[in-house]
Amino acid sequence: MKKESVSVVIPVYNGEKYVSVCIESLLNQTMKPDEIIVIDDGSTDDSIEVTSKYPIKLLKHEKNKGLAEARNTSLKNAVGDIIIFIDCDAKAEKDYIENMVKNYTDDTVAGVGGKAIEINIGGLANNYRSLFNVQEWGERGTTDFLRGVCFSFRKIVLKEVGGFNPYYRTNGEDVDICRRIVNKGYRLTYDPAIKVLHNRDDNLSSFLMQTYRAHYFGSVAILRNVDSVAVAYLKIVGTLGIEFLRRIKKSLELRSLKFLLISIAFSFKQLQSAIRILISFKDIKNTEYRSKEV
Repeated sequence: MKKESVSVVIPVYNGEKYVSVCIESLLNQTMKPDEIIVIDDGSTDDSIEVTSKYPIKLLKHEKNKGLAEARNTSLKNAVGDIIIFIDCDAKAEKDYIENMVKNYTDDTVAGVGGKAIEINIGGLANNYRSLFNVQEWGERGTTDFLRGVCFSFRKIVLKEVGGFNPYYRTNGEDVDICRRIVNKGYRLTYDPAIKVLHNRDDNLSSFLMQTYRAHYFGSVAILRNVDSVAVAYLKIVGTLGIEFLRRIKKSLELRSLKFLLISIAFSFKQLQSAIRILISFKDIKNTEYRSKEV
């Protein structure tokens, strides 16, 4: 079997605080990538100065274009048959690339992803996220969604579906790309042996804003990639209710009034998102993504 080349991509926007750790973790892998690409998406901090010290390929956006466009820029410039994406605030385990690549067992596997372990538990919001927003899917197997913090795809398949949708500037691009790939008949594999340590830092305000954006854009991505929008919307609302009960139950089990209040606020943000979607139902379905050459 021909050995497939590998590009690892780090989208960066004002990530000077984290990106060195991310790059160094990729330089010390059990399987070396063919290249490491940093996409600086119009950072206004010292991200470029920090990343330029390393033996990586640095690509720059003059202004911030959003996460999906940063991924598309890497797609246009990567040499790898497999493109591995990792967030700049994540540290890859030593066997991250090796475990990712070995899951590409045949041509029907178009994407592979793993789990993120939250390591920043300082502060109420970070502690809550580490306990309630677990980024894993359980045992290894086929899935219809891989999380953008640590996922990978065959370059040829990304090009086949037209790349990432620029509409999703901050969230939802992972849901959208996975749905479009699965709709083409390909398989996605989740493997918990693929691990990154996630060092995201939130306060309560930024956490709830992230909650709103993730639910809204993730739901929009689902609705744009299904035949029956109404049925899909009902499933989204039903899942929202189940999620609310799960969070309340866990808060009570932990005997934490603060976690209980955050859980209520979390679910309220998701409800706001669902209402916004309902109001703009027609526009969501009619605004289709048009593939472009990448």
